[in-house]
Amino acid sequence: MAGTSVIKNMPSHDLLSELRTFVSGATRSMKTNPLEFARTALSLLKTLPAARDAVLEYFCTLFDSAVDKYITDVQMMVSDSTQPGSVSYEEATITEIHNVLCSFVSLNPEAWAPIISTWSLELLGELSSRYTGMARAPMAAGLNESLQLWMSCRATRTLIDITTQCFSCLMHSDTDSCINALLDTSVAHSPNFDWVVAHVGGCFPHTVITKVLSCGLKDFSQHASAEQGAKSPKLISVVGILGHLAGSHFVDIRTALLELFKWSMEPGDVEEADQRKATVPFLFQLASVSSTLLRALTTGVLQTLDVTMLAQLGTQAPGWCEYFGSAQALEGNLFNKYTELRLQLFFPSKLFCLRLIGQPTGLAHSLSRQLFVSGSGQPISGKGKHFIFRQNMDTCLILQGKRFVSLLTVVECSVSTSAAVEAAVYL
Repeated sequence: MAGTSVIKNMPSHDLLSELRTFVSGATRSMKTNPLEFARTALSLLKTLPAARDAVLEYFCTLFDSAVDKYITDVQMMVSDSTQPGSVSYEEATITEIHNVLCSFVSLNPEAWAPIISTWSLELLGELSSRYTGMARAPMAAGLNESLQLWMSCRATRTLIDITTQCFSCLMHSDTDSCINALLDTSVAHSPNFDWVVAHVGGCFPHTVITKVLSCGLKDFSQHASAEQGAKSPKLISVVGILGHLAGSHFVDIRTALLELFKWSMEPGDVEEADQRKATVPFLFQLASVSSTLLRALTTGVLQTLDVTMLAQLGTQAPGWCEYFGSAQALEGNLFNKYTELRLQLFFPSKLFCLRLIGQPTGLAHSLSRQLFVSGSGQPISGKGKHFIFRQNMDTCLILQGKRFVSLLTVVECSVSTSAAVEAAVYL
């Protein structure tokens, strides 16, 4: 692959001459051999940093031309039931660009991978947005069809391969720059860009999921107001990316959410304080717009809560209001999720932490006016209130409609079928 390239370093005295050749060829004022001209451009890319943007822009025109021809062939195939035309001369040029750019990334990933990945992702976004509408149904009907469409195109397949090469080289160093480019491009070109997210995320699920959450949290912490945080384009992009990956990588998502939550509970540097503070509201926001991510929280993060964590969250709770606008908005947000997915809430004063109770296995029967502790048959009178209780748990939320009334702390609870709650204290 990279070893097949014939690109060589130029003597310094030839640099100006090569630059003039490139300018003439790029502006079409001089007829050139496409492959040789691409090699000239690649040499300038390596040896003349000032020419980098111009060279990459020229490569954009080559890939755009190749995709345009491919889409034209697809349209003919759909309308005439014929096979796409023969491979154009551009394939050799694209192959050369692919080989050389991958060699740059392999030899010096820290320098080249962020530059090349950003360029390739932006170009993929532009090409996807520009040509998706031209690809007639059924080829552009859904995500799987989009993957089939674009992975069958030599130009876009090359760009995807270059992107994954960049991610691979930065796996253990500076992945943030690549992930930020992925998020930013997704914001700009979704849903046409979704197939890129699905492919790249499928190649590196744990890395992409972890870094997407990290970058999303960083952005969320910088938009602390309720309106900005909930409507942040990057937050929406994070949800979309994780949603695409959830079908095949749900366990990885659940693990990443758990790791992020645990990180937020640990002591850390002052520089990270804002992000740690924003983590739980960030998880709330993710859960509020995605039932898939909420399910991941039910089976991961929130099942790990203990008394110590609840106390720690209680001290953090007053600061959460800035992400929701008010304590009432925060309370309303979580009560809505309670109604939908049976959340159990713990209130330190009027602000609260959260624990999911999951499926009703092991739950006592919750009635509108009284609670029968599972197996005991002995009721606790509610006098018009609504009790939510789970056997073997030491707390019980008391509601009247959707309004918080008080919190019952079960001091002692026997799981025996012959005994009920021995003592209870109202806070």
